[in-house]
Amino acid sequence: MRLFCPMILLVAIVLVLAHGTEAQDTLRLASGWDANHPAAEARGEMPNHEAAVVHIWKQYSKAFEYADYRQIANHFTFPATLIDAAGQPVIVADRESLIKRYREIRGKIQDGYKYSLLDTCQFHQYSDQVCMVDATYGRFNGAYQRIHTGRGLYFFRNKGDGWQISVVMGLPVEVPAVARNNHVIQLETVYYTTGPQQGRAPDGKFPAGTVVTVLKEAGSYMLVESKDGIVAYVASGSVKPADIP
Repeated sequence: MRLFCPMILLVAIVLVLAHGTEAQDTLRLASGWDANHPAAEARGEMPNHEAAVVHIWKQYSKAFEYADYRQIANHFTFPATLIDAAGQPVIVADRESLIKRYREIRGKIQDGYKYSLLDTCQFHQYSDQVCMVDATYGRFNGAYQRIHTGRGLYFFRNKGDGWQISVVMGLPVEVPAVARNNHVIQLETVYYTTGPQQGRAPDGKFPAGTVVTVLKEAGSYMLVESKDGIVAYVASGSVKPADIP
């Protein structure tokens, strides 16, 4: 398991300040102590909570999308710590403080924001009580165009009544040095923004000749991003490398 040691240590220190002695075990886990201990994860005895925790993260993300601040607060344990991409921490003591903070955050995001999609997700589990989701996500407007890419570390704790977020740490997004706009839509093609399902009308059409970047393959579909920021699923047969005549 690859750990982001400097960042995790910073968050663990904040946890110690925010939660008192209860978080000292988190500090040891985040520093790698428990990951190498004979009684820990190396023996394979710890249940894997990835599916449940990622599902909770998606519920939290959807609540943010809908500006449902009460539901956002339901996913947190208190006190909680919010750290922005500049490394500035804010400790929120209770639900009402968190709701107030998220109203401020939500009110300052990109103009035209309508929905979010998860780009990539890495899960790290340190014990049966502590885990982390490293999520990179996109924000989109009503025209299905990407208007922002964000990344955050979301630390979860389980105090016996289910997984809840205890720390959110924003991170700067590194743009990978890969070739972009390297494929083309051969013929006019319908696209779907939330998945390659056919049980509903498509969200739009890409004209023939649209230049796109292939983000991933999904069976007989591909997730692509156009030059103007639309991220959507199209039939694989409609896409070809740009250098093939």
